[in-house]
Amino acid sequence: MPELVIKILLTIAVLAGLVGLFIISYLLNKRVPRPEGCDHEKSSQCTQCANHSCHLHQNHNQEKGD
Repeated sequence: MPELVIKILLTIAVLAGLVGLFIISYLLNKRVPRPEGCDHEKSSQCTQCANHSCHLHQNHNQEKGD
């Protein structure tokens, strides 16, 4: 029985560590400034892909009539 408890605690510790790494990497990435020339405000010029589910693809909303 103690082996099962140790395995459960180890699993919880590994999962908590992975979640912690994700949170830390997300926060560190959020602090990095956006490079020059990388503006989402220029989305009207977005014609590079055919991904219609992209929130930057403005023509998609116009096609639906929204």
